[in-house]
Amino acid sequence: MSTHTNAERAPICMNESVPEATADTAPLGLTSSEADRRLRELGEPEDSSSRSVRSIVIANVFTLFNAIVLFFFILVISQGLFADALFGLIAIVNSTIGIRQELKAKEVLDNLALLVAPRAKVVRDGRLLELLGEEIVPADTIRIEPGDQLVADGTVSSSRGLTLDESLLTGEADGIRKDHGDEVLSGSFCISGSGYFAVTAVREDSYAERIAGEAKEFRHPPSPLQTEINSVLWATSALLVPMAIVMLVGLSVRRVDFTEAAQQATAGLITLVPEGLVLLMSVTFAVAAMRLARQNTLVQQISATESLAAVDTICVDKTGTLTDGTLKLIEVVAPEGGERDACRALGQFAASAGERNRTLETIAEAFPAEAQGVSGEVPFSSKWKWSGLTLNGGSGARSYVIGAPDVLIGAGSLALPPLLARTLSEQAAAGRRVIAFGEARGGFPDDPAVSPPPQLEPRALVVLEETLRDDALETIEFMREQQVDLKVISGDARETVTAVAQSLGIPEGAGVVEGPALPDDPAGLAAAADENTIFCRITPDQKKALVAALSDSGRFTAMIGDGVNDVPALKQARLAVAMGSGSQITKG
Repeated sequence: MSTHTNAERAPICMNESVPEATADTAPLGLTSSEADRRLRELGEPEDSSSRSVRSIVIANVFTLFNAIVLFFFILVISQGLFADALFGLIAIVNSTIGIRQELKAKEVLDNLALLVAPRAKVVRDGRLLELLGEEIVPADTIRIEPGDQLVADGTVSSSRGLTLDESLLTGEADGIRKDHGDEVLSGSFCISGSGYFAVTAVREDSYAERIAGEAKEFRHPPSPLQTEINSVLWATSALLVPMAIVMLVGLSVRRVDFTEAAQQATAGLITLVPEGLVLLMSVTFAVAAMRLARQNTLVQQISATESLAAVDTICVDKTGTLTDGTLKLIEVVAPEGGERDACRALGQFAASAGERNRTLETIAEAFPAEAQGVSGEVPFSSKWKWSGLTLNGGSGARSYVIGAPDVLIGAGSLALPPLLARTLSEQAAAGRRVIAFGEARGGFPDDPAVSPPPQLEPRALVVLEETLRDDALETIEFMREQQVDLKVISGDARETVTAVAQSLGIPEGAGVVEGPALPDDPAGLAAAADENTIFCRITPDQKKALVAALSDSGRFTAMIGDGVNDVPALKQARLAVAMGSGSQITKG
């Protein structure tokens, strides 16, 4: 993040007045003077956009190889033997290569962070201002609209169909409805509706920053080649000590001058240190990093280029990594002769809904229609898994319900004819998402959380599937050819994750386990991680534990992710790969 002071950055005035929050009142927000006082109390924000220069220098300078070379370098320099100290240049060049490459990666990431720095619409003095996330203070009032990313935690003060996408935090792909008094978390996005929330936590105290706290603790896991060379260096160090003692005793017996003794000891012992091999390794890593850069891959640690070749197990997140976050409509299946009417009604339903989740957005794109007057609405919620609308069209008021078929059938509200029942069975077996659409014969319940939906006359089944990234199938096939074991780990539902996995060629018989069923003991967790391929409803801590269990069992594990919920696992893996489209904290 940028560390400019408030005096250097003028807020952008969005509106002269604040859009209504409720029917009778609009928020005034903090006064400018109160906000400035709170901002001064918070102090300057931490620069957390990427690795610090200090960590890069420490990782490349304080190595075993440099320690050995430095000892002999100081020894000969202290005796004025400058010509004999040229071997020290090897350590300097070796460290410079690593520092330069990693500082270049840091510069690119920092520039990207400035371009995508999240902003928020904040109410100050009754006016709407656009501010950077680091300028938000507790007790601020923030307006949320579709497409906005939340930069702080808070409590909803007003909601007009506010629905958030929390997939970057939890991995859950479906939108979450937020009403007055509900908690909202930084890192989530508004996908429909609008509202205001009062800020309760900012910066390091926010939920996203707390989850990503481990990103601040930089780890520098050595590559396999580095590990082997370090083993050689440790063995060399063990030999150097007794050999140095023998040489010193021999030189003292011969009464050799100390300066000459230092020269001879250095000449005899420094040759045991594989300086050329270490330098060649650094040059090779740097060349590989430049080649990867030409393929739009930014290498933060040059040793990662060799680690990439050693990976035998890849753990991959689903949402935003294998998929691009959108849905694709496959088909609409209606009772005989009713497909045209069903598609028209679906389009009107999607166009008229007060809030649209991803399912309704996909339907609206497939069947464009004019919005109708709405006299009754039940918004979608993950608690009851359906939504309903009463539309006042030209043919009179008609009520429709769209939702999960298993929930509607289980509630006794829907009975499918043979054609639709067969379609549901076949498409569910194929791993696709199926939505039921029906016309209601009665009114909607006052409280859908405790009362079932009305009786429905089935109108259609909508078949959807998540859109894979263009290169996902090719990438997974390449992994399979390289005999790399794949683990799909997601916070999403079992049906959704297995559908994506099967569309990528993972066999139906692959082991599947859900987060609540994962054992807590290390041995049981290691067995579950080894035996299964698909992991659903997984929390960030469970992701981290699974990656750790695989690494502890001897696997060289890579983790690919894009969201805040992936950060703990990314930091636990031997090799971390952050998607370019992912959240900034995953690239730290």
